[in-house]
Amino acid sequence: RSGEARQKLLGAIQNFFETASVVELSQKLLAGDPRIEVRIALEKLDGFGLEGRVDLAGRDEQGVQVVDWKMGRMTGNHDSLQLVTYGWWAAREYGVDPTCVRVRRVFLADPTIEEDRPLSESLLRRGKARIIQDVELMKQMDTYGQTGNEEAFPPCEMENVCRQCKYQA
Repeated sequence: RSGEARQKLLGAIQNFFETASVVELSQKLLAGDPRIEVRIALEKLDGFGLEGRVDLAGRDEQGVQVVDWKMGRMTGNHDSLQLVTYGWWAAREYGVDPTCVRVRRVFLADPTIEEDRPLSESLLRRGKARIIQDVELMKQMDTYGQTGNEEAFPPCEMENVCRQCKYQA
């Protein structure tokens, strides 16, 4: 498995540095007041924090753009709570209206660059509502996690979710 992972990593790195469209996108953002691998933390909600790491953000001729690099191939839809959260952060970080922020994912295995998606008030509202719903669920589940009731936490088969679960031990 390590050989397979190494090949995927090397392919993604090669695409990052040698695919013209990927290089052009990153160079454009690097020239515009960039933020690279920035750890973010938004205000807590009922004692639960919202944290992440923005891969790349920068200004361009249309406003601010946030890029989330993905090592694999394109999966799922563009309705990413992660990207909405990053966009919310970028609007604050750069002091712009959220409608001046665009978000996108770049899949380095293919490579595939998604069309950028402008934030809108309705998209932010839906994102904030989902965060509030998730916090409510975490509040309900926290007691089970604190007492070590592992039956309450069956694997959801979403690798990134299970990997970050604070109750996995």
